Amino acid sequence: MDKTITYIPISFEAAVQRKLLLKEYINGKSIMVEVVAVSKSLDEYDVVVDFRELELALDEQLLLLCGALSYDSDVKEVLAVALKLAENMASKVPVFAKIAEVSFVYDCGRRVSLRP
Repeated sequence: MDKTITYIPISFEAAVQRKLLLKEYINGKSIMVEVVAVSKSLDEYDVVVDFRELELALDEQLLLLCGALSYDSDVKEVLAVALKLAENMASKVPVFAKIAEVSFVYDCGRRVSLRP
């Protein structure tokens, strides 16, 4: 009997999530922004990305995007902002990692994700 060993590619992920400031305040309505970094290897501390650095980078980018979206923005607008965020965050992760996903998660359960 032929025994074949199949290796499954391994990747490591790190994610951070922050609240997005919208164009206008609507009581009880919010959008969370989630950024996922991925890598096939880990750094010398066995992490993909330092969470504090990723959180700070996301905070900086969200300040620049403050008011860019409203709760009722259409999907095209949300994806355009997600693409801009992904491009800006790309330089904030180590060279061996990349931004795998940027998601906008609405409190109603709607999720708009971009995988650049």
